[in-house]
Amino acid sequence: MEWIFSPNFEPRPGGPSDVTSIIFHHTGSDNGDGTISWFQNPNSRVSAHYVVDRDAQITNMVDTNDRAWHAGISELNGRSNVNDFSIGIEIVNPDGNWSPYTEAQYQSLEWLTQDLLNKYPSITHITGHEDVALPKGRKSDPGDLFDWNRIREAAYGANPNVFPVVGAV
Repeated sequence: MEWIFSPNFEPRPGGPSDVTSIIFHHTGSDNGDGTISWFQNPNSRVSAHYVVDRDAQITNMVDTNDRAWHAGISELNGRSNVNDFSIGIEIVNPDGNWSPYTEAQYQSLEWLTQDLLNKYPSITHITGHEDVALPKGRKSDPGDLFDWNRIREAAYGANPNVFPVVGAV
């Protein structure tokens, strides 16, 4: 894992103990370096905690104890401002509705999901940007080709109390 700083973050209002979810995104681009560069630009006003490139490289851009700016206008289980209580993972992919994710990405995502669940036993939900973005239908990531079953199995291996992945049902 590589650390590359993004200035696009702020403290979590509820602190690190308020981390209760992981949100998966696709980047909308096949260019991991371009995504990282965009997240480093203060004018973009967007970031994620992690970027997972097609070759499995994981880049940590925002400390998970802080709030990254990845979900935009959002709600999960009646709670708005999903950035406040989630960890955002951007997966390099132009569109997960027609472009498959790589095996290397899934292996990194399985490891990262388990690592985060071990670090934050408070995480109870794992879902996609498409499931939290408002208005509903505004986002479509990580998309139909994303293998939620693999992520569910990895999550349950680390914490059997994690709520089933919303995108898988």
